[in-house]
Amino acid sequence: MKITENMKLAIVCVIIALTLILYIFGFIGIKSIIGALLLFFLPAYLILSSFKLDEDETIILSFFTGLGIYALIVYYINRAIPSLRMSMVVVWVALMAIGILLRTRKSKQAVI
Repeated sequence: MKITENMKLAIVCVIIALTLILYIFGFIGIKSIIGALLLFFLPAYLILSSFKLDEDETIILSFFTGLGIYALIVYYINRAIPSLRMSMVVVWVALMAIGILLRTRKSKQAVI
């Protein structure tokens, strides 16, 4: 994959943002940002990347959709499983499995 000028600019912006977060909030802030990205962004990104969307649309939609859908599903699963941590893990694993399944299905269809 060739690195374009936009990718270089995005990498520089991410490094500057992480440096500011580290300076202001310390390592707790960095861990919170990485945790939020892994918890909310990644499953929704994997699911939405299997659809025919532009990359920027996928990123923006995955952040907001992941935030809303993840919290909603955790709330309803928490009514059945009385442990919040356990329901968070169950929902995260389920959403990751759906995202990976959709991506593998998309790659198999592209080969055919």
